[in-house]
Amino acid sequence: MSQSFTPNYPPTNGAAVSATERANWAALLSNNAGASLPTYGVEGTTWYDTGSRQLHVLKPYGSKAFGQWAMGATINLAAALTGSGQDGSTYSVLVRVRTNAIMSGADRSWTLIGSALDLDFNVTYPPAYFAGRTWADANIGEPVLWTADGKLIGKGWDSIPVGHDDNVYTGSPAVLDNVVPFLPTTLRAVNVEEHQVVLDASTPPSSVLDHVVLALPIAWWEVQDGKLDFDLVESGVHRPAATFKAVPFMWSGSPYIVVYNRGADGQTLLPFDPSRPRRLTVTKKV
Repeated sequence: MSQSFTPNYPPTNGAAVSATERANWAALLSNNAGASLPTYGVEGTTWYDTGSRQLHVLKPYGSKAFGQWAMGATINLAAALTGSGQDGSTYSVLVRVRTNAIMSGADRSWTLIGSALDLDFNVTYPPAYFAGRTWADANIGEPVLWTADGKLIGKGWDSIPVGHDDNVYTGSPAVLDNVVPFLPTTLRAVNVEEHQVVLDASTPPSSVLDHVVLALPIAWWEVQDGKLDFDLVESGVHRPAATFKAVPFMWSGSPYIVVYNRGADGQTLLPFDPSRPRRLTVTKKV
């Protein structure tokens, strides 16, 4: 049954109108049940979706600005800013693989100065090196490197032409994308019942995959920093957090998650054992 609610009623010291009062209390009793979000909702309002038959709570959420790039024929890169609410169209981006002539002594240089985002990789370090490590940055989220065949081990970057010091992959100019609306004050209905999803992260028999990419049935605005927990179970045993890395990302307008099989040194990848069934549980902090 669809309900209605009249805010600020009855007025202070005014006479209550019993029909309106009863309707207000009926809405509260039913958690504002209906087929669509109540237009009078505010932060903290609960809403029972009569279509999905599940309970939601309204919370202010923004979404992170993000970008995607093909770094040559096989390596793909996805990255996002930390936090939410930034307009991605106001950020200019350069993605480059550079030689030691420019990056001597540095494996990468990921910087955000004002609205200029630079993602520079040193060509002497293979892509698997960057995927295997965990990178903490106050402004830039964990970059995702992935391939269509699930293999980063053994792959290198495109050759940099003789006489040049870098390959530039973004074109000019390039900007980040948004999921609109992106403002952190946007009220969204957070599902408090479906707070977990379980994804099959098994690899095909006889495969030598070091990472798997899975469709993530969670809205990008819910994929905020620190709002998801990951648990990888392999052959019924929970994997220690240090042995894998799970990173959500956006590609072609849809959320995905990559799961890397990390080596003991924390900066290399290893192939998954294809004989072991594997599942990833993603828990939302609602």
